[in-house]
Amino acid sequence: MQKTKNKGVGFPNYFKKIGGVLIILVIVVMFILKGLHYDFDTIPKGNIKTIAMNLFILGLALIALAKDKIEDEMHVFLKLKSFYSAFIFGVIFTIIFPILDIVINNDIQQIPAEQLVIMILFSQISTYFLLKRSENK
Repeated sequence: MQKTKNKGVGFPNYFKKIGGVLIILVIVVMFILKGLHYDFDTIPKGNIKTIAMNLFILGLALIALAKDKIEDEMHVFLKLKSFYSAFIFGVIFTIIFPILDIVINNDIQQIPAEQLVIMILFSQISTYFLLKRSENK
């Protein structure tokens, strides 16, 4: 049987830069619109907010799914470990948040899907960064 070279899973490294630029662009545009006192409710169903949130999530996903410059077994393992921990964090947050809401507000509010996805992606990116940093020391 012939061995094939494992190229790994994920986007090329430059997708991290594309994701970062996309996130910064969304934040800058939203601050400019907020500074101009733009009424987001004038457009039906808040399309500007929805598009901005989706582009922000896309930027985070590009960063989270991009490979490192040096992609070896250790980095793949650390990325997998950070995805597992981010998923567990999301599940625990989804379970605990309504309970805390009942205790504090006496009312249950649903967690928006966008908020949950952003929290999971932030958790994955930060966990991976911290794991990679602790391994390099």
